[in-house]
Amino acid sequence: MSCTTTDDCFRTLGLSPDADAVQVRAAFRKLAKLNHPDVSHSRRSQRRFVEVVRAYHILRQRLRSRPTDRDWGACPRCGVDGDLFKSLSGGSACADCLLGMTRKRRFLPLPLFVIARHVSVIALYAASIALLIRYHESHTPADALISLACVVLGLLLLALEVLRVAWRDAAARRAAR
Repeated sequence: MSCTTTDDCFRTLGLSPDADAVQVRAAFRKLAKLNHPDVSHSRRSQRRFVEVVRAYHILRQRLRSRPTDRDWGACPRCGVDGDLFKSLSGGSACADCLLGMTRKRRFLPLPLFVIARHVSVIALYAASIALLIRYHESHTPADALISLACVVLGLLLLALEVLRVAWRDAAARRAAR
């Protein structure tokens, strides 16, 4: 059995999911003594020892970083094991699901900096249109140049956003392998 979720780690150590740090340590010490390669030379015991050590390290990290078991575990939306956060609807999910980093529907609105980035692109295009209208009335080349600069800057911001999303998706695909 491999430890992919904290429930698997608890099962590997023979504990219930509501066990505390003291119980986890005691179960680890007991199983490590039984399956240690210096004590038992069978391949099965050696594999079991590796699983027990891996489960203990994962649980120790989780129990040290979070005082209660309600703050971490398998995400109910994507199944990834990690820190869970409360959503606006009262449920809980991992940060990626809450912020819309996965392909699932968002629980929370976009972060403020993302909204500001999108609003700035819209404002640049609006300014460009206003400057083009002003150029047609006054025929000053400065208005046309500034309008062109606004369009180019808006396109640059959109291209950077596309590259950021593509990079994030590629990183998620590499991590999933």
